[in-house]
Amino acid sequence: MKTLRLSILLLGLLLSSVFFSCKKENTPPDLPPAESMAFDFSSFDKNKKSALDDTTGYGNWSVSALTVGFWSIAVWVNSAVPVAAFKESFNHEAKFIGNASWEWTYKTTVLFSQYTCVLSAKVLSNTTKWEMRLSQIGGFQDFIWFEGESANDLSNGTWRLYEKPETENPYLDLQWERSGANLSRLRYTYVLPAQPGTGNYLEYQKINEGVLDAGFLIRTVDHIHDQDIQWSKATEEGRIKYQQLYKNANWHCWDNMHKNTLCE
Repeated sequence: MKTLRLSILLLGLLLSSVFFSCKKENTPPDLPPAESMAFDFSSFDKNKKSALDDTTGYGNWSVSALTVGFWSIAVWVNSAVPVAAFKESFNHEAKFIGNASWEWTYKTTVLFSQYTCVLSAKVLSNTTKWEMRLSQIGGFQDFIWFEGESANDLSNGTWRLYEKPETENPYLDLQWERSGANLSRLRYTYVLPAQPGTGNYLEYQKINEGVLDAGFLIRTVDHIHDQDIQWSKATEEGRIKYQQLYKNANWHCWDNMHKNTLCE
């Protein structure tokens, strides 16, 4: 009887192992969130006033918008194609290719050019490694435009974006974290080699400062143009610290109409 029970137990463990192995092979890893690569900078896009001109009454918000706008353009210039290609992957199904690996293969059009995209994922014990190869129809072939790694629970991860097929230089390093379903931190670090701003970064943070719930840390390698920016996503009021411009370490605020106001 003991032998029979042991045999049944071993058979159950074997079947369980086979079941979960098959389930794992039949289920591709979840894609990292799109916002882990493409932050929404639109809070600082509207109704821009003359930056640095305090006589307009919008100087504090305008300085912030100028800084955020610069980073938005810097991010977009060499990442528009890979970011669009990554977003398109959410519209396609992955194919299992063996060895705990999956591929999403599809075509997309970005800025009037068509690309063949191959997004690959290698599932490890605690993380998943990602790689995007892009080929331009009538142009470059099989260029790794970004690669990265994410926790299997999608709580955090990293990306590296490359500049362009002609140089293949690293361009941006991204670190991201999620709290629940929402992005709680995203850092863009400029890593193009041998440039004056190499090492500068902008970091988004989810914060809890009264009505203010979002913030940017801007840090430069020489610390001359370090800035802290905080704002409310709901009301659009906010504040900035910028020692180099204001010649002090105080907050400088704007209201929900982007007008300068005294900080409380």
